[in-house]
Amino acid sequence: LRFFALYDEHKKYGGRLAKFLNEYMADNRNISVAQSDLKRALFGRTVTLVLHKLFDGKAPIKAPISVTEAVLVGVAKHIDTLENVDSRALKLKYENLLQHVEFSDQKLSEGLSGKLRVIGRIDAAIDIFA
Repeated sequence: LRFFALYDEHKKYGGRLAKFLNEYMADNRNISVAQSDLKRALFGRTVTLVLHKLFDGKAPIKAPISVTEAVLVGVAKHIDTLENVDSRALKLKYENLLQHVEFSDQKLSEGLSGKLRVIGRIDAAIDIFA
């Protein structure tokens, strides 16, 4: 739910995660089977790519949820292109993401769920994985 809410509507995030997720869920509770299948496929492709190309088939040990959700959304937005890059290129993008100001220790300690923090992290990830 969190992945799709951020993937589809991160710009609408208002600073309250539960409210954002509830509104997204209410708006999308009656999607078609075709839409559901597309979402399932996108999530599967994204997780598979991240797991195998970025983390060499092993789940990262200490990955904060704020980084994980940004990586997943950023990769998903560019999945068609990223499936065709080698793992070194993807890992370089990930390193660039970790060095971005939105993922600095200072920013990550300043209210992770604030509107500007969430939108900033997702926007940065989308740009970096482009």
